[in-house]
Amino acid sequence: MIEGKAINLGGKEYTVPPLSLGQIRKLQKDIERIGQLDAASLDDAAVDTMLKVVHAGISRNYSEMTLDELAEIIDLGNLRAVTEAVLGVSGLKKE
Repeated sequence: MIEGKAINLGGKEYTVPPLSLGQIRKLQKDIERIGQLDAASLDDAAVDTMLKVVHAGISRNYSEMTLDELAEIIDLGNLRAVTEAVLGVSGLKKE
């Protein structure tokens, strides 16, 4: 298990590790888009972008978790927190 930040999703604690350099390269545009989002811009495309980035990070420790499974344990109450956890532990956002 890669060290990271513990976060509770759907009643279970997960360790969210940093994104790998390869993931950061592949997701650079998505990461930049997340940095430009505000509460008013959370449309379906924004949510999909955030899920994609979170899934990339969390899949390093939980490779069996699908994007659909992740979408079922994330809600609007924890979406921003888990996204910020992935970006923060990756050094892409100040925690």
